[in-house]
Amino acid sequence: MALLVDGSWCNMDELQTYDGSATSVAAEEGIDLSVKMALSEAWITDKVDDFLHWESNCGQGGSLQSGLSVSNAVIDDRLKRWHLTHTLALLYRDASFSQVNDRFRKKWEAYETETVRYKDEYFNNGVPYVSSPVRKPAAPIVTVTAGNLTAAAYFIATTQVDSLGNESALSDVTSTQAADGNGITVTATGLAAGNVWNIYAADSDGVMRRQNDVPLEAGVAWTIPDAGLVEGAVGGGGQAPTGRVKMRRIMPRG
Repeated sequence: MALLVDGSWCNMDELQTYDGSATSVAAEEGIDLSVKMALSEAWITDKVDDFLHWESNCGQGGSLQSGLSVSNAVIDDRLKRWHLTHTLALLYRDASFSQVNDRFRKKWEAYETETVRYKDEYFNNGVPYVSSPVRKPAAPIVTVTAGNLTAAAYFIATTQVDSLGNESALSDVTSTQAADGNGITVTATGLAAGNVWNIYAADSDGVMRRQNDVPLEAGVAWTIPDAGLVEGAVGGGGQAPTGRVKMRRIMPRG
């Protein structure tokens, strides 16, 4: 699973699948959906951070430093549903204000109700976390050089790996086009001190597969071999959860 702090929890296709009118309403009303998605992410991130500080510090808030924070949390389907409905509530709230439209108001109120329900489900089920989080690296630097590749489009991403062998989610993808007689060299960026990295690549089939057998040291460049990409392991979604932090149930005395 990817970390919450890595961002980009949901995409426009997922939003459109959840509500088929979302993109058309946003276009008609001049509402930037990407901004609404980012605002929702920021708001939810704060809520998750507060929850983890409180629950993992035995109800003593953020005063202790031994507990978990949002940096440890990973994305799951419940969080994504909360994010999608909250984004749609923000969309239809703005549309309702601009048009004073009962149809938009009803959808706003419906998504507000769903948002509360999914937020409660998320916290009641427990926030999934990892003990040793590894952030996804920045998008790699891809350079076209002289070489012996045949013409093709390539899609390149990296992960970083810590000293314990924990591997991050894939970085954002860098794409490039190589003509006949070109080569492709990749350099990782945004690695934490002491971490190593893996390279994942895809061509026209779009499946990101690992290209190196052993993690590469920071500062070491990787070059696509003349024979082309290899059929390595498919790129995963990041670290598996160590556990879940659930909302404590405090029973009154007496």
